[in-house]
Amino acid sequence: MAAMTAHQLARSDYGFACAICGQQWRNQPASRCPGLRVYSWGAVPEHLKTQTRLKQMGLKLADGQQPAGLLPSSQALDGYWRLYDVNQAVPRPKASAARTAALAKAREAQRQYRTCKRCGFVDTQRLPEGLCVSGLRDEVLAKDRADAIAWARELLAAPGDWVILDLEATGLGAEDEIIQIGVLAPSGEVLLDTLIRPSKPMPRDGTAIHKITDAMVAGDPTFSEVYPALVGVTQGKSIVTYNASADRAMLQRECKRHNLPKPGAARWMCTMNVYAAYFGDWSDYWGDYRFQKLPGGDHTAIGDCRATLKLMHDMAATNEQGPCVVPGMSEEAWPAWLNKQKETASK
Repeated sequence: MAAMTAHQLARSDYGFACAICGQQWRNQPASRCPGLRVYSWGAVPEHLKTQTRLKQMGLKLADGQQPAGLLPSSQALDGYWRLYDVNQAVPRPKASAARTAALAKAREAQRQYRTCKRCGFVDTQRLPEGLCVSGLRDEVLAKDRADAIAWARELLAAPGDWVILDLEATGLGAEDEIIQIGVLAPSGEVLLDTLIRPSKPMPRDGTAIHKITDAMVAGDPTFSEVYPALVGVTQGKSIVTYNASADRAMLQRECKRHNLPKPGAARWMCTMNVYAAYFGDWSDYWGDYRFQKLPGGDHTAIGDCRATLKLMHDMAATNEQGPCVVPGMSEEAWPAWLNKQKETASK
């Protein structure tokens, strides 16, 4: 483009017009003249094209070819797209078959880099790990579900190391008391199933949930009396519950209230957290999985224990995992073990 110069102004019906660039103003302009005719959108002569349009027409600029006009654009660095005379342009050389094939291969490779390998979405930029945002989330959900399945299978393959526990209480507050304890072995054997007489009358809202009344517990033992039996079936074992944080806190408060030591469990494991990942109901608001109600739970301690055990068998029997994930188990023994879990889950 020619160097900026002063406008060659003349009076016009509108006000002032430049004899070089053709622009008009109501008052004398403070701008400089770009040195070429400036066309408005829709008024560009047919023989003037941008370089992009020339390329689309199979043409390129001739050696030394200069712009013949300008088109205002806010996207251009200096505010103008250059326009070139089609009649001065020359044909672009045709690419060889080999070059055409190489370019097509390169374009396809770039497209593959921008294509989500999970859902097929094509982005405008290269995707990290070959996954779009939705694909990355689906990948995480699938991994978490697989981890939940593996967790259930590993536990069920080691039935001597853990028990399932469930508690029912007068309520969920710090002053509420345990009124029912259930402990179940991995085999389904009932190790402990007892009502407990609290020190205070049963609240009506609690009874509405678990259906336990004052009359039902009037002749039952206190927590202190049941405590030795509870320790006997849980000592040194991992405790599996549905909502471990609530049950553990409730049991610790009850022991403290009766001046008793906490049961010496190896660790607490929460089936509710695992099942939430298995179910996969993700919450963008909380940034975590939504908790689900215990499938088949009936708000009795031993009933919820049985529902928790069945849920573990259901997760372990899921067909999504091919290779054996149980430590120490051979690949040959794996199919028979998995079939056994499916049979247990279907009962």
